[in-house]
Amino acid sequence: MKKIIHYIVFLLLNLGLSAQDVHWTQWFLAPQLVNPANAGLNDRQIEAGALYRNQWQNVPVGFNSIVLFANSDVQTKRIKNICLGASLLHDVAGSSKFTSDQFNISFGYKRYFLNKNILISIALQPNFRTSGINTSELTFGNNYDGERYNAALNNGERFTNQRFSAFGLGSGITGLYTYKKMRFYFGYARAYDASRNSFALSDEKIKREQRQNLTFGSNYQFNKKTQLKIDAAIYFLDQQREWINAIGLKHQPNLRKAEFIGAAIIYRNKDAVSFSTQYEKNGWQGFLAYDFNVSKFKVATRYQGAIEIGLKYIYHLPEIVNRKYRQCVIYL
Repeated sequence: MKKIIHYIVFLLLNLGLSAQDVHWTQWFLAPQLVNPANAGLNDRQIEAGALYRNQWQNVPVGFNSIVLFANSDVQTKRIKNICLGASLLHDVAGSSKFTSDQFNISFGYKRYFLNKNILISIALQPNFRTSGINTSELTFGNNYDGERYNAALNNGERFTNQRFSAFGLGSGITGLYTYKKMRFYFGYARAYDASRNSFALSDEKIKREQRQNLTFGSNYQFNKKTQLKIDAAIYFLDQQREWINAIGLKHQPNLRKAEFIGAAIIYRNKDAVSFSTQYEKNGWQGFLAYDFNVSKFKVATRYQGAIEIGLKYIYHLPEIVNRKYRQCVIYL
């Protein structure tokens, strides 16, 4: 078993990454979209949800993204600690309506150490992506008739490829450590994109930028009602780095009711400051966040950022009961 784990870890750390780059403010709400090893971390729990983002509403080249996801672990009498997950991403960006659809499936394995104080999870995530543009939304100099834009004129451009599809493989490793009222986590994810040398609009070959990410954070339980949470993520895009960090509080007003409220402040370096709220009751969780644009692009966007809405449901599976039957001595 140790040799198998060592081999899988070596494989995870030696894959390149190239994937859809969606700037989620509440990136921690879609766990396996960030790291496939985040799927099924909680025992006997099914998690499903959706996240929608509308960015730069006043700009014609805005971005709209939505992700649907679900994950769980498998715990039976014969199969234990197997983690499964699936997610569907739909993203539309720019005046060309550049559209990307990506479907991911996560397969992972987790194992506990030191009386369940340490949890290590590793996973692979094959995916299929299709992307393309709508050239009818674009205008060119040849469409100008001397007075105005004329769609009937030939734009003079030749697009040999308007859509392309590709398979990819993601990978990740996540670690959790629990000590009294503290809980720490760390994650590292990479992926391999089979189309990294293809170009969407022509037959030319280009080299895609490589991506990977680190996530880490901690939770601290102040008391039975209040919990402090700190999250951070670093995305690497070749030589570029994007840093996102968040700090939030989660509070349970009444311990007799499964009802929680929460709030968080999120910062993306040189880009946006965001405020997020959360409400949870009986397994249903609702999230709302708004970005305040602090980048150099804020004048063009009229100082508007993005709105994110999230919905999640958590279902706790019943525990496995191993019944022990006693044999009646009368029938011996």
